[in-house]
Amino acid sequence: MSAYIQDRGVEVGSVIAIMQTNIGDALASMLGCLHAGCIYCPIDSFMPPAKIQRTFAVANVEFVLSEQSLPYIWQSDDPEFVHYKELPTPASYTALTQRYHPLAYIMFTSGSTGDPKGVAIGHANLIEIFRGWDEVYQLKKLKRHLQFASLSFDVFAGDWLRGLCSGAIIYVPSSTEKHVVGNLADFIVAHQIECAEFTPVILRELCNYALKNNVKLSSFKLLIAGSDVMRVREFKDVRKIISDDCRLVFSYGTTETTIDSTYFEATREALNELQNDAPLPIGVPFPCTLIAILKDDGTHADIHEIGELYIGGGGVGQGYLHHDVRTSGRYLRRLPLGRHARWYRTGDLASYDGQNVNLHGRADARIKVHGKLIDLTELEAHLRAHEDVLECVATTTLHDSDKKILLLVKLKPTSVALKRKAIVRHVSNLEDYPVSSNDIYFAKDLPVTISGKIDRVEANRIAITLQAGAGK
Repeated sequence: MSAYIQDRGVEVGSVIAIMQTNIGDALASMLGCLHAGCIYCPIDSFMPPAKIQRTFAVANVEFVLSEQSLPYIWQSDDPEFVHYKELPTPASYTALTQRYHPLAYIMFTSGSTGDPKGVAIGHANLIEIFRGWDEVYQLKKLKRHLQFASLSFDVFAGDWLRGLCSGAIIYVPSSTEKHVVGNLADFIVAHQIECAEFTPVILRELCNYALKNNVKLSSFKLLIAGSDVMRVREFKDVRKIISDDCRLVFSYGTTETTIDSTYFEATREALNELQNDAPLPIGVPFPCTLIAILKDDGTHADIHEIGELYIGGGGVGQGYLHHDVRTSGRYLRRLPLGRHARWYRTGDLASYDGQNVNLHGRADARIKVHGKLIDLTELEAHLRAHEDVLECVATTTLHDSDKKILLLVKLKPTSVALKRKAIVRHVSNLEDYPVSSNDIYFAKDLPVTISGKIDRVEANRIAITLQAGAGK
């Protein structure tokens, strides 16, 4: 791949898009781009065509490394599509040199809460977070890593960084093995996977399957979950399907600060000290990371006091592509009151309890309904506490004048229709939340982004559509 790029005369620092569903082949494309001194930009071919075309334009893509069969249809004003399996074999590699550019990739955020933004991440950022992982996770002791995350999710970079840069083997499941939970469990057992990272949506399904079918995933030495909220009781269940000596970690980070920034190691002792329905702490910063929790006046929050979370250190990326105003609003050269360094303002509310950092939802997840301030993330937590609820989304109608809370609920496979009334009562009995039983909707599946996180924009659309249909 690097030879093709260089023979083509592509300049160092050019952006090459990768639209491939075969992750093994996409890894080769990505490594070839980096070797040639280019910046890779992964694009999900299942995104709406307008978003794909916008990504081409914003990233100024030189050409696209693709495969023959894609759901996206090439348009005349798109960059050239090059099918990686049809590339000619170079006559000689003697003139092939490794080239370098400070930027490694442009990752467009998932868009689970809005329009995706192009985030620029450099090689220096990747080196810093790898050093942090290596120190905390002792990566050289792990030899079999699962490459599970989708190409256009930043955890994809985490999977291959932890594996390849520590000299380990990475195992790539097929699409069927990824998306059928029983096949995924079989893949883990067959290849004796030692390290993997999952989003909570995937880990819940895997854990539920393993408990139901008495499957033990005993090969894991390090199991990581992150990218969304999980409860203490859920991790206690996960501990039942892994060996006693497996390290179970809940990680937290943002695309803008290079994948991971903090971690909480969930030993049995640590879990037993927490309430079952409490959200897992996000823990302590990795060695490359700085953390600050600031109040509205720019001063540090005291212990147990809630403020906004800021992340500093070597993982803080280079900013948003062609969005100087957005970059300056989130990436700060210094914190208020003169604290120097480069920081990222996350928009997440957090507190420090003396041992761990804890999240308290998004600053923008608190809304007023009938004059009451409602935290939608807390409402979701209450609903997930019901034994028959696997996943849920709390959202609202669009109009401020008559705003309603809408709930979209996915039940566990073991639940029966009769239990729906109990769930309605469970929510309706919450005195702090003005929720009507008529505004609770049940879905076989909830929409997820390609990264495996709940797609809140699409969930909002579905809930509003169901509400409108029920009102007819």
